[in-house]
Amino acid sequence: MRKKLKSILSYVMIFLLACTVSIFNMPDSKVYAQNSKLVDKVNGSIEKTYKYIIKNGTWSSDWKTVAFNKSGLKLPNNYNKDYLNEKNKLLKESKGYFYKVTDYERITLGVVAAGGDPTNVGGYNLLDKIYNYHDSKKPERELDFQGLNGVIYGLIALDTKNYEIPKNAKYSRQYMLDYVLHHRNSDGGWDLNMNGSKSDVDITSMTLISLAPYHDYVSEDGKKVKDAIEEAVNWLSKVQRKDGGFNSWFTENNSESCAQTIIGLCANGIDPTCSKFTKDRNLVENLLRFQQSNGEFYHLMDGSEGVNGMSTEQAIQALISYRDFESKKGSIYWFDNKKQPETYKNGLGQANENKEDEKIETTDKDLFVVTGNDKVQRIYGKNRIQTSVQIAKELDKERKSGEKLSNVIVTSGYGFADALAGSVLSKKLDAPILLIGKNLNDSKDTVNYIQSNLDKNGKIFILGGNGVVSDVFVTKFKALGYKNIQRICGKNRIETCSKIVNEFNVKTSTPLVIVNGNSFADALSISAPAAIEGYPILLSNKTTIPENIKKIIKKVQPSKIFVIGGQGVLNNNIEKQAKGLCSKAKIVRLCGKDRYETSLKVNEFFNNGESIVLASGQNYPDALAGSALASKLNASLLLINDSSLNKQINFIDKNKVDSVFLLGGESVISKKVKNAVDNKITK
Repeated sequence: MRKKLKSILSYVMIFLLACTVSIFNMPDSKVYAQNSKLVDKVNGSIEKTYKYIIKNGTWSSDWKTVAFNKSGLKLPNNYNKDYLNEKNKLLKESKGYFYKVTDYERITLGVVAAGGDPTNVGGYNLLDKIYNYHDSKKPERELDFQGLNGVIYGLIALDTKNYEIPKNAKYSRQYMLDYVLHHRNSDGGWDLNMNGSKSDVDITSMTLISLAPYHDYVSEDGKKVKDAIEEAVNWLSKVQRKDGGFNSWFTENNSESCAQTIIGLCANGIDPTCSKFTKDRNLVENLLRFQQSNGEFYHLMDGSEGVNGMSTEQAIQALISYRDFESKKGSIYWFDNKKQPETYKNGLGQANENKEDEKIETTDKDLFVVTGNDKVQRIYGKNRIQTSVQIAKELDKERKSGEKLSNVIVTSGYGFADALAGSVLSKKLDAPILLIGKNLNDSKDTVNYIQSNLDKNGKIFILGGNGVVSDVFVTKFKALGYKNIQRICGKNRIETCSKIVNEFNVKTSTPLVIVNGNSFADALSISAPAAIEGYPILLSNKTTIPENIKKIIKKVQPSKIFVIGGQGVLNNNIEKQAKGLCSKAKIVRLCGKDRYETSLKVNEFFNNGESIVLASGQNYPDALAGSALASKLNASLLLINDSSLNKQINFIDKNKVDSVFLLGGESVISKKVKNAVDNKITK
């Protein structure tokens, strides 16, 4: 199974970036880019993107504030004043407490960009909250409790104006730099959870920007920042795709990874259009391909998934970074006129050639198997596709010997959006949810399972358009003798969701569930109980219910509407709009301070059955396929990781729970979790 992804949204703060370039045995060449036509395109793109953000808003006021103040464009009236007032109010209302240290670090960047004083925001010193980080509610937590993020963001925030850290501070710059140097992976990069071997493009880029002011730093045991930067940049160049992008986040060529790498290179004084980062095209040219006519930047080229507000913010920061690089300015996150580093100005290494179909191996060597005792079982394959098939085989145990399936649901294993509403359909059709890859070869286990288990008169439901599940699969299924194939899709995830719901023939007064359509965690937490109860899952934006979804609410006139997630996911406007569409509906919000607590609240509310299915909260494929298993067993589906372990384990009542299923290998759900479950059940 794949290694744990970076926390989303902790994912998710992925707007800080860096990377650099090899410096040994290289020919002399000028590092500053000279492509004036490209610079003109970039300047035009910045202005276009700026206008789009002004008109439509994006995702995070903090990152937007950094970009706006570095853009050189005229800010909206009172923009910085309003931003600083908002942050003062936020700190006062929260009494200076945030669950994540990265919140203090991110807000520091915005406050400094807006001309504020990070040592006095609402009466609180944000810098002290970083270098003396202490969680009064969780005193055992250290600066790295979010993985590498807390450390690298700490450096970046403190270096906005080279702020002094007191000698008696809990965390010094030396501590942070040594931490980064001592947690490199063997391939030369970094990943969020510091697994030791398999790096991540985004985290590597974030880490490198934190090292940009420290090219001459050497740790007491001899580890050099320059060596770390060189190896990381060589790794980034090696894994760059032939088309100029990167395979990351289990997508091919997403804009954020490209943007992050541009920002990191520029912060370290390296040209992102140099030969080392030019394949069929360079990084900047590749990023510009994601921009739409209205100025927005898509996460993926076809706009099929992801949070485009997030990708737009990252893109404008990357373009500003490249423009400033041309003027020999330093990092976009520096506000004290530090000069652009010159360590790498005398030459650039040559890029390793990549083939277009070359991919980074992201699966471990787990076997395709079910393990464990009668009460606690781990279900996993060597990748997400095989795990979905193994889950389907577990469902097969409920069928009579020799009995064939009447229906199967097929959806992409590399994009959650179109399948979020699929769990309820799975329950209704008594069908497994099977994941497919990008091509037939990647998906042979799913195809073989369908051929062996689906009746020739059975029906194949495909969730998503041709860009999500290629027509190649339709052709293959027809060649296998299946004539009853239905593709359910719309122009976007919202329309696809509404079409899936229309398959249910929902009765009047049936309760409905609203989740944020741009993230998977809360939707998966509610997927099993919604399927068991027959409550359709509706996708929404954070602040506004889409028109297609409004029509469903008006038509059904539900007795209850469940809103899943806190104000940061679905704000109060959603409740007001829902109530306006159906005044009789009782609004029930189920939420916690993070995805794990929300998952716990959902399961405590519904408290389904004698079985529990545990899935990773860091990624969606196993939980997506596992929602069919949970609904079939009338089981709870609970998101879990090591940091949420105690509360989630306490949910398991050994006197009531008959079985626990862990979805994924030890790289997805750790041995620590498995051991805790075993102890809870058997003792």
